Amino acid sequence: MVTKKERRAAWCDALRSGRYQQGVGCLLSKYGKYYCCLGVAFKVYEEFNEVTRTPRPGRSPLFDGEATKLSKQAQDWFGLKQPDGHYVGGSLAADNDVHCHSFNEIADTIEREPEGLVTDED
Repeated sequence: MVTKKERRAAWCDALRSGRYQQGVGCLLSKYGKYYCCLGVAFKVYEEFNEVTRTPRPGRSPLFDGEATKLSKQAQDWFGLKQPDGHYVGGSLAADNDVHCHSFNEIADTIEREPEGLVTDED
């Protein structure tokens, strides 16, 4: 069985892979080209789970009904406490959208597991 820590490691690998262009404000841009860090998480999640993508003409698509955060299922699969990757002192969503941290920097944060980011269960 793959642990949640291993799933987060796969997410970090995807963030560092260079396959995804970084965007802000939504999981995937309306043009399907730019991802936020949580959108990359959905791409990893989608490799192992069924995800419902709902196109919205002129707007970003929905992933399992979400446009800006992880669904409850994806959140639980990665072992995150909050759907926006909230942790004490920040969130992965804000690191991506507000603070303009690179995907490499965000992967470093995920690996550090700051207080409040991940659940204790595996």
